[in-house]
Amino acid sequence: MLNTVTRPARLRVLPGCVFRQSKPAVFGVEITVGFLKPHYKLSKKGKVVGEIKEIQKSGSAVEEAVSGDRVALSMDDIVMGKNILEGDILETKLRAEDIKILEKIRHKLRDDEKRLLEEIKNR
Repeated sequence: MLNTVTRPARLRVLPGCVFRQSKPAVFGVEITVGFLKPHYKLSKKGKVVGEIKEIQKSGSAVEEAVSGDRVALSMDDIVMGKNILEGDILETKLRAEDIKILEKIRHKLRDDEKRLLEEIKNR
């Protein structure tokens, strides 16, 4: 069930790590909280900015990234410098149904994910 739901994550766009502006935009991030996978939608201040196409670590595509990881993301629908800026804080966009499922399987989440989930629910 954990594989079918978007999990909470917060990430920071790393300054000086924009490798491509658009089509797809490729840029470096640091995962500060949580768990990230391709196809998760990212939001900036509550507004969806786009969907992760691919995550790369050390030049190879990976299926997930966790807190503390520094990875490169590629996203089709954004333009760096317009939709997302260096230093921006982004979060995974959790739908109401994601939050319901995450509450049921809360025991399977990491501690940092639980804290971020509470923060998101209380907004």
